[in-house]
Amino acid sequence: MPRRRYISTEISVDKKVNRLAKEYGDFAALLYTWMLPHAEDNCELTGDPEEILSVVIPGRRDKTEEDVKQAILGMIEIKLVHAYTINGSPRLFFPPKNFYKFQTYISRENRDFRNAEDRAKSGIASTPDRNEPIHPNPANNALDDLFQFFKENIGAVTPFYKSQIAQWEKAGLHHDLIKSIMEASVGKRNPWDWLKKVAEALLAESIFTMEQYLSKRAEMQRQKVTIGKAENERPARRNNFQQRQYDDAFYELLGNMSVLKK
Repeated sequence: MPRRRYISTEISVDKKVNRLAKEYGDFAALLYTWMLPHAEDNCELTGDPEEILSVVIPGRRDKTEEDVKQAILGMIEIKLVHAYTINGSPRLFFPPKNFYKFQTYISRENRDFRNAEDRAKSGIASTPDRNEPIHPNPANNALDDLFQFFKENIGAVTPFYKSQIAQWEKAGLHHDLIKSIMEASVGKRNPWDWLKKVAEALLAESIFTMEQYLSKRAEMQRQKVTIGKAENERPARRNNFQQRQYDDAFYELLGNMSVLKK
């Protein structure tokens, strides 16, 4: 395995890399740059999210295989990397022309300009595997509705936002609850950051439905009446809520929001 690769200051203004960061998040752009030193002389590296997680970013305990997979999807979509399978194993490779532009020290005999199809064929003795880059699952009607609402009321729905919202639904948040917190985020200074914090807090408290939300909201309001409405008593109210600390967005949602409809 190589120990180092060259990168240029051109990466800072590269349109594809900046698009990756904007549409799939800063983590995707970071992962792309960190993958470069792990590529072999033939431009290749593993395409297995689990391996990338353990080899390329072993210190990022806050990231999951799903995070890596979504980042790779972005790279493939934007054509920063290409994907194929060889003997059933996922592989990625950087476009040779771009890769060798800066890795000039790699000898010509060690370079490889084959495309994905040729690479797959070369590694299979009999019938070659077909190219199988990872693709996201098609959005269902409920997700389409959420994406449409987001687009019309909050802003552009980037692939990164879509993947995050889909993950919330997969984790158990019901469509109507996601839609409601989206409605509550409209007009916020940073609606996505607020929306993300609230969704994660709801999941952490196992609040998945509107019914559960309303029940928890009622509980919070009862505690508010019991403890008092003075602002200087607010920290005590927080500590009384399952002895946990929360972002203000969560308290705003549970305690003060009238946007969520009963």
